[in-house]
Amino acid sequence: MSGEIRLADEGCAEGIRAIYAPIVESTAISFETEAPDAGEIAGRVRGILQAHPWLVCEGEGGIEGFAYGSVFRARAGPSKT
Repeated sequence: MSGEIRLADEGCAEGIRAIYAPIVESTAISFETEAPDAGEIAGRVRGILQAHPWLVCEGEGGIEGFAYGSVFRARAGPSKT
């Protein structure tokens, strides 16, 4: 993989979907049961970028990879007391 790393925008949604959908559909490494469509991914990109980076690696063939930041463990865990 070679390309330019840059901030994602909503226009990257289809390229991100093309990478992510097979992971959701064919592996157990995602907690999603159905692959989101490009519209859903565009909304996620828009939402994440309000507080955290969403990066894509873009090469001659389009989006080759992506990564994004988020809140770490935003949900409360059980009390141990």
